[in-house]
Amino acid sequence: GVCTPCGHLWAHYHRRILVPIAMLADVASRLEKAVETARTSGASDGVTAQLELLHQLSGLLSVVGEEQVKAVQGSIEASCLGAALLGPPPAVAQLCANVLITIYRRGARTTLYTTVGQLLSWLSNKVSPASAPAAKLATVHLLGGLCAAHGGAMVSLCLDSITLLTKLTRSAEPSVRPMAWAAFGRACTGSGGVPRAAQDEAVKNLKHALTERGSTNELRAAALAAAPMLAAYSEGLWVADLFESLTQLCTRALDDASPVVRAAAAGALADVLLASLARPAGFGAASAAGGAGGAKGAPRKLGLKMNLPGKRAEASSPIEAAANVLSAPFVKPGASKEVRAGLARATVAVFGGMKRAELERHSEFLVAQLLGMLNGAAEGQGGSKASGRGDFAAEAISHALRAGLGERLSERGQQAMATSLAAHASCRASPEGLTLVCLSQLYLLLLQLREVAADARDLLLQGERPLLSLAASPVRQLRLAACACLWALVLAFPSHLAPLLNVSLNRLRAAAAEAAAAKEGAPREAATAALLGHAQAVGTLLGAMARTPHGGPSSLANAALHAAADLVAAGGAGGAAGWMLVRALLSLPTEWLSAKPRLTRLYALLKGALASPPPEVTPKRREAVEAELHARAHALHALRAFLERMPESAALPLLKPVTSTFVPPSLALLAACREHAPRLMSEPFRAAYMLFRARLYEVLLALPSSALTAKVLNVVMPLVVADIVEPANTHGAICTALASMLAPADAVLAPATAPDAPVASLLCEPLRGATCAEAEGSCEWLVELRGGSHATSEGACLDAAVGLFGAVFRLQTSDVRQQLLGHLGNAAARVTKESKPSTGGGFFGGGGSDAAELAEVMPSFLWLLRDFQLELEDEQGRPISPDAYLEQSLRAQPGSSAAVQEQNGTRAAIRDLFPRRSCVTLRHPTLGTKLPDSALKQLPAIDKLHPAFRDGVIDLKQRVFGEIRAKAVGGAAATGPMLLGLAEAFVRAVNEGAVPTISTAWQAVLTIECQKALDQAAAIFRAKLSGAAEAEPVAGEAEWAAAVAAARDEALKRFQSVSVGEGRAAFEEKLEAAMRDEQARAEQVRAAKSEAVCARVAASLGARLEAGARGGAPAG
Repeated sequence: GVCTPCGHLWAHYHRRILVPIAMLADVASRLEKAVETARTSGASDGVTAQLELLHQLSGLLSVVGEEQVKAVQGSIEASCLGAALLGPPPAVAQLCANVLITIYRRGARTTLYTTVGQLLSWLSNKVSPASAPAAKLATVHLLGGLCAAHGGAMVSLCLDSITLLTKLTRSAEPSVRPMAWAAFGRACTGSGGVPRAAQDEAVKNLKHALTERGSTNELRAAALAAAPMLAAYSEGLWVADLFESLTQLCTRALDDASPVVRAAAAGALADVLLASLARPAGFGAASAAGGAGGAKGAPRKLGLKMNLPGKRAEASSPIEAAANVLSAPFVKPGASKEVRAGLARATVAVFGGMKRAELERHSEFLVAQLLGMLNGAAEGQGGSKASGRGDFAAEAISHALRAGLGERLSERGQQAMATSLAAHASCRASPEGLTLVCLSQLYLLLLQLREVAADARDLLLQGERPLLSLAASPVRQLRLAACACLWALVLAFPSHLAPLLNVSLNRLRAAAAEAAAAKEGAPREAATAALLGHAQAVGTLLGAMARTPHGGPSSLANAALHAAADLVAAGGAGGAAGWMLVRALLSLPTEWLSAKPRLTRLYALLKGALASPPPEVTPKRREAVEAELHARAHALHALRAFLERMPESAALPLLKPVTSTFVPPSLALLAACREHAPRLMSEPFRAAYMLFRARLYEVLLALPSSALTAKVLNVVMPLVVADIVEPANTHGAICTALASMLAPADAVLAPATAPDAPVASLLCEPLRGATCAEAEGSCEWLVELRGGSHATSEGACLDAAVGLFGAVFRLQTSDVRQQLLGHLGNAAARVTKESKPSTGGGFFGGGGSDAAELAEVMPSFLWLLRDFQLELEDEQGRPISPDAYLEQSLRAQPGSSAAVQEQNGTRAAIRDLFPRRSCVTLRHPTLGTKLPDSALKQLPAIDKLHPAFRDGVIDLKQRVFGEIRAKAVGGAAATGPMLLGLAEAFVRAVNEGAVPTISTAWQAVLTIECQKALDQAAAIFRAKLSGAAEAEPVAGEAEWAAAVAAARDEALKRFQSVSVGEGRAAFEEKLEAAMRDEQARAEQVRAAKSEAVCARVAASLGARLEAGARGGAPAG
């Protein structure tokens, strides 16, 4: 027997050593046979077998002894090289490289030089076993892997490999070039240093790959990925122009058309800068004195333009050189959004790759540099010192400050950063864009630092521009940023809440008085902006009151309620400010809100704004109706907050008055505006109308389901459906309410996120802004700091419409749900068919040739195939229809030749320009019949031709006469004269040397038709009214009114029948004005005629009376 410990040792030795040794030889032998079999017979399962065996070898080689590895080394080398010559897929090539790397690390390294030399020989000679493209790819892969792992043991061969791989980066075979760049980067890591000649050639080839016409995205991304390796291992990084060359190439690629290449450029630029920062030696005499000396530099004045050199020679340390590389293209005039976004992401990557100590050391310099970049970008865009905003610059710098510094610095570093930002924000000389970015970042830093940020607090409250002064700025975004910073400040320092709230209330009252006394124009606008700013400041402080440890004095909340009531009573901008305060007060604790006096005051405010009957809706009262819509929208917004935030015990008794008193007048106003919308519509009215609808939808959504009666839904749901399918929403609004319609089981509809995202994830990552969900929940106006169209009335209306539709949908039965979906689908189809808008660019907008827009005016495409003798079958031999044959023929064909590309372009043009397309095949008319070949010269009767030909002709006639459509542009049908006018406009444009555009020419035709309709309708009204005015006897009032109404109806009927297009409403208003003028003229004629008749009658009666008086008898 064997004792237990010895038995365990024997089992372990048998399982871990003897078994792998036996398996190693077997697997090596099987791999050799598999490679030989695949080489000779090309078995389809050869790749799978090789993959499995190589995977087993990779595990076995790491556990057996070195002697056992040497025993099978020759066989494994031959198998791996043989597998590479077969042109395997990348997975097999990678495993072959891993196996070779392992055997040279654990076995005999003497054959390493032979193997690498053989690989070099194969790649150098035009005729070799690796001459096939796939085999060459695998060989390059092996060479790069071996140089990366064992380059230090074969320095000369590694340098030869780098030289050869550099040449292969310009290979005539396009598929080899990306792999050559990848292998070049790996070889650089094992070389220990790239000589100057190879480095110059690599930079030259890198530039060629990035600028060559027709180079693929894969090639450019692979070349950019090799740039950091070149910076990390080349000789003379700072002495030569290598640093400038690499950074310039990466920066230029940031503006590439491909998102993948832009992402690769951002990552490569960051890696190049990090590699340069890791090699400060040789920078110059200026850096020898100290790494941070250049970073500190001379003190800079806050708010003034910063010196941003664009060349490395002007920097005094590597960190300054890196900062200049990032800043020079950022501040360049005309820098695109893509370039600035890429530079921001590269900046964050550089800061993330730096050591914490180095980042802390240079934090002051980096903050000043980023703010200077923002200032320089604004000036480069031609912005004045007052505006200080550049194209996308604020978003990019905010991302760099937040993700690059704010989240990585220690508390001490964050404190210094907050102090610096506060100094810039409170400086009078700082432009608005810079101030906005500083306040946005301070907003988050104050929430993190709390009482530690005392210096920043003092600067914000006592600086040249205190925070409360910034809250009254005429720029809305700046006001909101100041309010967000104010909210964070009182949470960090709760003792300042009451004093700040008291001061803000006093300033609010003063601003209200100034706004009431201000004159029209610019003074009124400035006073209104200040009033709203102070109201937002008070509302922000009220919203923060519930989140501070001890809250605030109840007397100040009561004072805010009184101020809100006074502002609502004042109306206009004061009403908007008052309702903002009401919404802020509703965020206070329920104990304060539930008091009877306050509930009574709130109910009285809501009743006064919502319970009154709506005004008369007519085109003449457009401004009054618009003001009413704004006032009710603000009140409904407060009502929704009241319903959502009040406790159920307090809100339940008020539900009945709300549904019976507050909602019906708003529904009546909604119905009236919907009826008269075409005559009322203007841009300001449309915004007010959509905002009112959004707030009304939100109130209905906040009500219990029992309040959504059929009477309410019949008024609201048609508009809800129309808002959801409104074409403008697909361009201008970001809907955030769709998620509420999905059930938890619908989560599979969301796109999956890959754990190992490619380099494009660097670009897909959204820029980090200054947002805080807690602050946005406390003060909903702070959501606008996120930017985007969700802050517009269109976005709010779409969100509310989708939310209400989803709520109603969930409450209904299955049948009613189907009806709702049917209504939604019909409305969408009608909108798509009749009123699909132009996106503003392309052919309709007057620029470019957007195929999707041009397709709207293209006719149907019918492909007629004469003498068709082929069988209509797909690739699997299944029968298909002629239409399916057409779609099959329009698919892009593989190939890169000029002829194939031209043919594929034609196919794509047909697909894009002709969405309505079909195919008809016609057999030869006489083949298969008894008719001779010459029978077609006499055109025999169709019944004597081939039956398939006769059926095809019948099908062709049915398609042509059944599917033909009237010519229409933009949903307006064209008549013969209109088409003639369109052709004349095109010919005139061509003769004058201009580019004819459908939108411009068609609008001119529509204008002519509407003018013609106006002239005809006005002539009819004039003739009818003139006849009635001159008729004998003169018509009475009732007859005259009937005649005017009849003439008006006939004129409008003629106008509606002749006018076309969306501009008819403006011409209809002109017609109404013309009819009013004509009616006034006719009434003057009628009055004169009546006066003349009356004069004649009076004269006749007088004569008779006089004659009777002379005769002594009264006139009879």
